[in-house]
Amino acid sequence: MGKLLEAWSKKEENYLRDKIKVGTHPVDFLTEMNKKFNTNRSFTSIERKLGRMQLSIAHCQKKLTVPTPKEAQEIVKKDVQLHRLEAERKILTQKYSQAIKAASYQETIIENLATYVKALPEVAPPTIVPRDPKDVSEEDAVLLLSDFHAGEVVRAEELNGINSYNFDICTKRLKYLSDSIRDIVKNKLTGYKFKKLHILGLGDMVSGCIHE
Repeated sequence: MGKLLEAWSKKEENYLRDKIKVGTHPVDFLTEMNKKFNTNRSFTSIERKLGRMQLSIAHCQKKLTVPTPKEAQEIVKKDVQLHRLEAERKILTQKYSQAIKAASYQETIIENLATYVKALPEVAPPTIVPRDPKDVSEEDAVLLLSDFHAGEVVRAEELNGINSYNFDICTKRLKYLSDSIRDIVKNKLTGYKFKKLHILGLGDMVSGCIHE
């Protein structure tokens, strides 16, 4: 059930009749009337009431109020702010929708992978063949480096929180790479003696406008 509209009082009817008689348009006295009678009438409700009272507003003219330069500046400022907020709302709504889709997509992939993995036959662990410590060969190690894009900034919000990138992350990844290389050539690749490490820099080491 909707809320019943408050009945019009005689004082309100007389107020309407007097305003229309002198040619005042309802748009110009709506706020004043609601304040005077402590009501919350709308322009539509006033139009209907005037129709029931057989009063026409055809002869009533709206007041043309020209704002001062300061008022106009404030109006423009508020309009610009509203447009900016509306644009931000649309962007956030779009990002939220994308995040929901991404999360649903990831969950589907994980569920499918788990199902297929369970269906695969069990794999026997590989047999470790002992190696003669004296059987050592000399080799050169090769490291391919590219696409550091040092200086590039990628915010987590742009990737739905999956990842991010900046110069600090770049240096930490290089440190991790350096530690991993030493661990691999010294501890993982047994039976080899590495005297040289050839580092091949393939490009895109720094960020910039280089792909236009």
